[in-house]
Amino acid sequence: MQPGPLVLKHCLPQHPNGRNGGRKSGFASLRAKPPCLCTGEGASYKEDDHPEGSETEMAEENPTAPTLVPDGVFISASLFSYAELGEMLKHIPSGSDVAVPSVKMFEAAEMLVSGIRGMAQQQQAEASLSAARDDNEALRMELVEAKSREESADASLLEAEDEMALLRGEVRQLRMEVSIEKKQREDLQLCLLVQKEELEAEFAAEKGGT
Repeated sequence: MQPGPLVLKHCLPQHPNGRNGGRKSGFASLRAKPPCLCTGEGASYKEDDHPEGSETEMAEENPTAPTLVPDGVFISASLFSYAELGEMLKHIPSGSDVAVPSVKMFEAAEMLVSGIRGMAQQQQAEASLSAARDDNEALRMELVEAKSREESADASLLEAEDEMALLRGEVRQLRMEVSIEKKQREDLQLCLLVQKEELEAEFAAEKGGT
C-alpha cells in the first residue's frame, strides 16, 4: 500500500516553527532524523518530543494497522548519498504538498562538492608540480656538477696528453743520443782495430829484420 500525503508529511522532519523542513534546513533535517514508524492514511501520528495538542497529533478516524515505511525512503545520518535522496523523492506522491529540496538545491550542492573536489585536486596538482620543480632543480644542479667534473676531467686529460707528447719528444731525443754514441763507439772500435793491425804488422816486420 502506498503511503498517502499525510503519512509522508509527518514522516518528514519537522521545522522548529511547526512547518515541514524547508529548503534551508533540507540536508540537516534529512540527515538528522532516523526512519520512523508511520500509520496508514488518515491515522493519527504523534512524536515523543511534541506536546499534546500540537498539529502533529490528530484524531483517529479510520484506524488501520501500523505500516513500516521502507528505510530507503529516508537518509541515514552516517551514510549520506544523492542516491538515497533520489530514492526518497520517488516515494513522495506527485500531489503531495510536502516541501522537499528543489533540484536547484541538489545542483548547487553538487556544484559545491565538485568545486571542493576541484580545489583539492588543484592543490594536489600544485603540490605535485612543486615537487617536480624541486626534483628538476636538483637534477639541474647535479647536471651542472657533472658538467663541471667532466670539464675538469677534460682539462686533466689535455694536460696528460701534453705531458705524454713531451715525454715522447724526450724519448726521441734520448734515442738519437744513444744512436750517436753507438755510432761513435763503433767508429772507435774500428779505429782501434786498424791501429792494432798496424802495430802487429810493424812488430812482425821488426822481428823479421832481426
